[in-house]
Amino acid sequence: MNIRYTRSGSTRAMGNVTLGAGLLISLLMVSPDNPSTGGYVLAGLLVLTGLGLRVEAAVLALREPGPGHPGVR
Repeated sequence: MNIRYTRSGSTRAMGNVTLGAGLLISLLMVSPDNPSTGGYVLAGLLVLTGLGLRVEAAVLALREPGPGHPGVR
């Protein structure tokens, strides 16, 4: 098993989860009755974290050897 491939795949999945959670929180906070900004700050941090994880996964995937590389089984 290629550890780098597993790392990029799990990083991509975690980025998707945090992006989804941030967007879900921001959608749930859209209410004229509750004008608090705490939920939006949390949602923004989660979205930024998710984007960062997705970028990291893309960089890791670029540096991975392809399936025809002799070191990959």
